[in-house]
Amino acid sequence: MGRYNIFEVTAPVIREWISSLQATPKTIRNCLTPLRHMLDDALNDGLIKESPMEQIALNKLIAIVG
Repeated sequence: MGRYNIFEVTAPVIREWISSLQATPKTIRNCLTPLRHMLDDALNDGLIKESPMEQIALNKLIAIVG
């Protein structure tokens, strides 16, 4: 994904990154787990107002990638 400040990690950035992955759906989900936790922590700490992961239809996106 590169280097982003937490407030720069948006749903479109995540979608683009997922689309660029050459991996199985399981691997994609495994890659997203730490990102989801990081965004949840940022939300709980008040660094962001909402998690961009909430705006991603993961099953639909993985079906397109996979």
